[in-house]
Amino acid sequence: TVKIHVTGILRNLNVSNRTEAVYAYRQMLDEDAPENPLTKQVRMVDRIGRPSIAVLPFEDLQPAPDRDHLLDGIMEELLVRLSSWQWFPVIAYASSRTFSSTESDPKVVGEHLNARYLICGSLRRQDDLVRVTVRLVDSVAGLDVWSHAFEATLGNLFDLQEEIARNIVTAMAPELLGAEEAGVLSRQRADYTTWDYCCRGFWHLNRTNREDLDKALNYFDLATQTDPDFGLGWHGRVSTLQLSLYEQWCDDPRQTVADLHAAARRCLEADARSSHAHADMGLANILLGKRDEAISHLEKSVGINPSSARALNLLAQAYGMAGRLDECIMQLEELLKVDPHSASAYRYRTILGMCHFVRGDYEASLAACREAISFREDATGAYLAMIASLEAMGDHESAVAAVSRLREAAPDFKLQGRLMMMQPFTEKRLLERLLTHLAAAGLTE
Repeated sequence: TVKIHVTGILRNLNVSNRTEAVYAYRQMLDEDAPENPLTKQVRMVDRIGRPSIAVLPFEDLQPAPDRDHLLDGIMEELLVRLSSWQWFPVIAYASSRTFSSTESDPKVVGEHLNARYLICGSLRRQDDLVRVTVRLVDSVAGLDVWSHAFEATLGNLFDLQEEIARNIVTAMAPELLGAEEAGVLSRQRADYTTWDYCCRGFWHLNRTNREDLDKALNYFDLATQTDPDFGLGWHGRVSTLQLSLYEQWCDDPRQTVADLHAAARRCLEADARSSHAHADMGLANILLGKRDEAISHLEKSVGINPSSARALNLLAQAYGMAGRLDECIMQLEELLKVDPHSASAYRYRTILGMCHFVRGDYEASLAACREAISFREDATGAYLAMIASLEAMGDHESAVAAVSRLREAAPDFKLQGRLMMMQPFTEKRLLERLLTHLAAAGLTE
């Protein structure tokens, strides 16, 4: 109940975290300020530089009095998930519900609500099938940024509403960020806001090479210097350092872990109710070997935003490394529903392969690892689980061949670097079993 009320307060203030809420409230108490509360909220958002999103009422193309609650439930679930994402301020539905998804002029609506992006849609039903069509509109340009149709079968009403809203947010998120990143690339750097620095940082981070990694870190540092209380800059710093560790691009892994933990702590201080802040602290605690703290933060992260693929991924890893395999596999199954076509899908299958190895289901492990490698040839973690599974099955020749393939695919791979990340958190007996089979296949360094 408390979470529902807090979410409602943040939504009505047109903010996404407690720091912004305090700023907006103080502005509203300022009797000398000539602006009305809405104008003050807009000014607060402009300080950060992020555009706002408004969700317009979806049109029911086949209205039925006994099923009006279906569309209402989808709208409510969609607003909650967008608010939980927290990267963009979401206009209160009480303000946006007076406009129509199909009849209103996007430019007029955008100006009235001070919303750069509008989410519009319609719902159609045929027998037991529900089809929801969604459009993401740039109100300034008056153009559709993205559109998609989602289908689901009528069944449990709550599950249906959750599934549709989750699919919308998951599919729309990268398109929305991509549109913002493209806009930032066209602006002069002298005009960059904190939000622009973050967008530019994520653009370089998503290119996943060492040169762009350094540029991403530079932009996130500029974001944290411009506004130390905006958590997204710290989150970007954590994500960059995480990739540096994973790809073994850092010269001093221990110092990188310490820097990552410091950035995660600052992100959480900036917004203690942010899903990505708790995910960052979960990651930091994984690397520091603090098992209970890691799982606690990651469970909070997933609780705040069940659509966060990153939080689900980290929680699955934490469960798996702690030997809680059933819970790990359950999270992975949910993750593959939320993010089935992501560029990170190979990592999800890598974790699944390692879980099956630990369980002793070597055939299932090999299947998951081969699928991961088919997505990305240098998926080093998948090779480790594959080599260990082949050796455990007694297929020494194939295990040795897999070691050679690993060396070819990732010539700079260092086993000790990977162990440094796994050792603090992984159950000792599980790690020893893995290392025994890897050594038998000739992989020791």
